[in-house]
Amino acid sequence: MKTQIIALDEQEDYLSVRDKLNWSQTGRVLLTWPNAQSILTRLDLVLIQRHSAGRGVQLALVTGNAEICAIAGQQGIPVFDSAKEAQSARWRTSRRRRSTRLRKKPTPDLNALEALAHPAQSAWTSSPLIRWVTFTLSMLALLALLVYTVPAASLTLQPETRPQSITLEVSASPDIPQVNLAGRLPSYAVSVIVEARGSLPATGSVLVPFKTAIGGIQFTNLTEEAVMVAVGTVVSTLDNPAVRFATSKAGQVPAGVGRSIILSASALTPGAAGNLPANSLVAVEGLLGLSLSASNLAATHGGSNSPVSGPSEADRQALLEQVSAALQQTAMDEMQSNLPQGDLALTPSLTYLQTLEETYQPEAGQPGEQLELTLRLEFSGQGISSADLRALVSPPLDATLPDGFSPLPDSLNVRLASTPVIDSQGELVFSITAQRSLQADLPAAQVIALLRGKTSAEASQSLLEALLLASPPHITISPTWWPRLPFNPFRIQVEAASVQ
Repeated sequence: MKTQIIALDEQEDYLSVRDKLNWSQTGRVLLTWPNAQSILTRLDLVLIQRHSAGRGVQLALVTGNAEICAIAGQQGIPVFDSAKEAQSARWRTSRRRRSTRLRKKPTPDLNALEALAHPAQSAWTSSPLIRWVTFTLSMLALLALLVYTVPAASLTLQPETRPQSITLEVSASPDIPQVNLAGRLPSYAVSVIVEARGSLPATGSVLVPFKTAIGGIQFTNLTEEAVMVAVGTVVSTLDNPAVRFATSKAGQVPAGVGRSIILSASALTPGAAGNLPANSLVAVEGLLGLSLSASNLAATHGGSNSPVSGPSEADRQALLEQVSAALQQTAMDEMQSNLPQGDLALTPSLTYLQTLEETYQPEAGQPGEQLELTLRLEFSGQGISSADLRALVSPPLDATLPDGFSPLPDSLNVRLASTPVIDSQGELVFSITAQRSLQADLPAAQVIALLRGKTSAEASQSLLEALLLASPPHITISPTWWPRLPFNPFRIQVEAASVQ
């Protein structure tokens, strides 16, 4: 038979080999491998063999690759050492033809088959007693299943609580870097600004202007022309602040340098400050001062002050001390409230820092029946963080924790037990009292073990005897008419009441 030889290269795969097989016109195809390389996989060879068999073509291989030879042997594909050997040899597959012979089945025995399908019942199965016992056991099993799965119960327990406290001698300073279990605590600075208003009745008196001073002012002409002096022309002293007088009537200074007239004048503000010595009023205000000079040839007189009620210096000092003391107490209260939750304020360390505002009404020297003060002060103190306090007091508290109790979360409270004093090293030395609440442990497994299958009264008594409870337990059974608690532990729910 004619054989077509197809040489494979290193890039071959199943698709490329299949295309080459499709072009074959012979009944036998010989695939040759290059240099004993493994260029096709087991799956490729299986697919190529199936494709060849589908076209009615015999397939053989020429290769020295041991792996390919093994795969070909498993698939029944002949393998040769050379193309010449393949062309001269007879191609045989390793598959053996098997012939099957049809065996005639014997005719089945219908009676035997029916007996096998419907075997005779045992005599005991038809006994009424056996049937009654079986029914009774089934009902009891169903009842037991209902008893185990239907009832449910919930319990609310109020565990016993008790306080735990300890008092420690400690010292605190901003210079301490970290908590020392020997009782040394780092502190931090706290600044507090407070403001208050206070008042008290005035007990002193002050002099206030009463009558206006009067006098005569001589106006001297500095020009060759007559100069008119109007009513209200102002002449003042050279002091600061200046005392000012105004003319009471008009007049004309005759023409000629050195010519003069005297006009009456009165002080613009009442009071004894208007009583001036001679030659004090010398400054003529306005453009008229370029044409005239002025002077009071005699002392002015008639100005007076009158005493009225007004705050004295003693009143001011008393009010300052009163409001300052109130602000210091306010600063102590606000110092603790302004700190983060749980931090401890060392209020005795509070010291005055500075005055931000001090305003009196009325001002000094002014009359008034009431003296009012607005005061704003800044104080400085020291505080200790809650984390540092917990780090210091928790170890000794835990060391004395009673058996069967656990501390309640967030129940720790630390307060001053003594007034801080400054020691020789500049540290604040004082005592603190740490207190927290403890709650009795209620293991759920132990509680459920005490309750299973008992009545409410029995369960309550067992719990009160075995556990530390503050009050009798509250037990609810569902359905309400069920007489006992469930036997199934998964049908019992236990919860502890929150501590108020």
